[in-house]
Amino acid sequence: MKLFSRKNKEVDKRKENTLSSQTTQQSNSVSEYDPQIEYTNRGLELEYIEGNPKFGQFYDTTKLIVKGKNINFPNSNVYDCAVSWYSQDDCQIFDNKLGKFVNQRSEDFKSILAQIDLHLLETDPIYKKIVMESLLNESRVKRYLDAGMMTPEEIAKAKESGNTSINECGKYIGGVSGKESDYEKFFDIGIGEKAHNIPEMVAARKVVKERREKIRQEKIANLKAQLNDLENEK
Repeated sequence: MKLFSRKNKEVDKRKENTLSSQTTQQSNSVSEYDPQIEYTNRGLELEYIEGNPKFGQFYDTTKLIVKGKNINFPNSNVYDCAVSWYSQDDCQIFDNKLGKFVNQRSEDFKSILAQIDLHLLETDPIYKKIVMESLLNESRVKRYLDAGMMTPEEIAKAKESGNTSINECGKYIGGVSGKESDYEKFFDIGIGEKAHNIPEMVAARKVVKERREKIRQEKIANLKAQLNDLENEK
């Protein structure tokens, strides 16, 4: 996987309509290029079924919703996305909001930022396969999301301890680029740093820190109470 720094050249930009205009013009319609892709009121939706799931992988289907370009990165193909993982044989329940039976895990989405080419996602099966099976691998995505909840100081300490693969990322998980079916994953360090330090992520990490501190204080209070009980029994 490539790492891009701020000084690296940006990935070549391709002319494409914004997702919002695509969604407006093709509301609840199937892509003319790929029957697996639909344009709904939620955005571009793709349900991808893997032919041979990896050993130990507890899902065979990945659902991606591309909502639109992230406002913090107007000059890059960084999209606000939602992703979920599930199996085709999971139990289905009726969803009142959607008005149909759905796989419960299929609507258990994780919010991410992904740097992808929508035209290639629709028109190139090899590009789609790398995005859906590799870039959006559940374990990989969750590793990035966990790192996104670490403070810059915690990430620096992790690097000092030898974990050189960890980077500031927020909800950004990188992307897939290349041409003529020669594609590979990449991670733009500059975008990762910016995504990590936007107000939304700073606030989210603060909430997590406060929650952890509350749990720690409750444990301390519980231990003190137990010690007091032991003292009173003497």
